Amino acid sequence: MRMTNSSTENILQAFASEAWAIMPEKLDAVLEFLSLRASGFRFEPHEIDARLGTTAIERAERSAAARANGGRRMVATAPAAGSTAQPGHIAVIPLYGVIAHRMRMVQDVSGPGGTSCEGFLQAFQEALGDDDVGAIVIDTDSPGGSVTGVEETRRQVFQARGQKPIKSVANGLMASAAYYIASAADEVIVSPSSDVGSIGVYATHVDKTKRNEQLGLTVSVIRAGRYKAEGHPDETLGDEARAYLQQRVVECYDMFVDAVAEHRGATATDVREGFGQGRAVGARQAVTERLADRVGTLDDVLRELGASLGGGGGARSSAPARRRATVERARLDLLELAPDRS
Repeated sequence: MRMTNSSTENILQAFASEAWAIMPEKLDAVLEFLSLRASGFRFEPHEIDARLGTTAIERAERSAAARANGGRRMVATAPAAGSTAQPGHIAVIPLYGVIAHRMRMVQDVSGPGGTSCEGFLQAFQEALGDDDVGAIVIDTDSPGGSVTGVEETRRQVFQARGQKPIKSVANGLMASAAYYIASAADEVIVSPSSDVGSIGVYATHVDKTKRNEQLGLTVSVIRAGRYKAEGHPDETLGDEARAYLQQRVVECYDMFVDAVAEHRGATATDVREGFGQGRAVGARQAVTERLADRVGTLDDVLRELGASLGGGGGARSSAPARRRATVERARLDLLELAPDRS
């Protein structure tokens, strides 16, 4: 299905009005992409490749491998010599790309590399209930995403503590909504070159009034109900609407802070006045500020849990054929969504 300019604008407006726990530069890139699509811009294949980048390609490749196992990768464990334990598996659940509540919302902006809360929870609950799975590892490389659905997701992860070892690994980036979820694990490990944190929430308002003036358009919003259509993009944001939007952002931020405090054994004041002020930090500082428990890699964690990673990387895939197929799928997805430039 090829999207029309009006349908793309509707998506843009919905994204702009959502409360976000995400790295600002990532949301800016998403909104820019949607704006270009809304204006009728058609991306050429080489432009899509440039926008995907190597990191996005790798995320897409890992996500495709995970989906083949119902949203998780299974890594076999081997008992130590002399042990009577039975071999089992470690479930590695990906938390990649832009996070959103429903899968369709993810696909609209993040393609095959994003994560939906519903898909993540399904994989997590299946791993939790699988007797052959001895431990769960949340492999995280995400700038965060929409607030919707994240509180419910993190709560189920936190309430599962004690049933099986649950560890999360910052494997590139664990920011905002991704940290909201991943910090609910028993232990948070950050790889040496990763960034962690960005605890905060924000929202935007798209004011199209000046653009309408330039186009000679006069838009009248007809409403019933005092606050209906409040913050409409064809009207300037009023003081009352701005105050309400700020209130909603603060409510989401307070919920985020309370959850992280619960996960990390801290107080809400500790989070709010310490590491919860919106910055992402490197591995060592993350441990110093108690955002994470220690520095280590995904392979380190898997080996500690009994995995045998012969060849130096059993947790990852680098098959060239799979990479090419994943890039081609991503390119076709974006070309299909991009409207004509005529």
